[in-house]
Amino acid sequence: MNKLEIIELSKKILNLSADDANHLKEYIAIEILKKKHTDIISKHDQNAGVYLIFRKCKNKNDQFIYIGETGNLEKRHKDLRDTRHHTFRRTFGNIRFELHEDYKKVMNSKEKFPEIIEKLLDHEIEKELEIISCPLLFGRKEIEEYLIEKQKEKCITDKTIEFYNIKEKRKVLPKT
Repeated sequence: MNKLEIIELSKKILNLSADDANHLKEYIAIEILKKKHTDIISKHDQNAGVYLIFRKCKNKNDQFIYIGETGNLEKRHKDLRDTRHHTFRRTFGNIRFELHEDYKKVMNSKEKFPEIIEKLLDHEIEKELEIISCPLLFGRKEIEEYLIEKQKEKCITDKTIEFYNIKEKRKVLPKT
């Protein structure tokens, strides 16, 4: 799923008018798409929202590889810099460096990779990935789940798609 598909999907999910969808598109283009992993995050980003991780691809659209939701975008961006605090970082590191001579598999949030792997992982994240934040006051979990479901459907038909979300859809309890 590329950035334009996500804009269109957001339009459908939120049932926006054409004018509102254009405003959203402008907002994403101007504010969100500028954000990178190494950017200084503004106070505005302390809001709740969703964040998407793309693998930078030459000669084609960047590949959407992860989506997360959070109550504080600034804190979650910082969490991506620590293996103990983010599942994506652990999963990406385990896959990316499993053949490295200093590699030791990280299984849980109490562990980190060896220091050399941590440094290589920081470099790979900075070089290969782009992180886009979208502040949302409500509905972030629903958008996250919907995008995960749609991307998993694409992965079934196209085995070349990378996707790192491992969460299952939450269970809705019956009303009592």
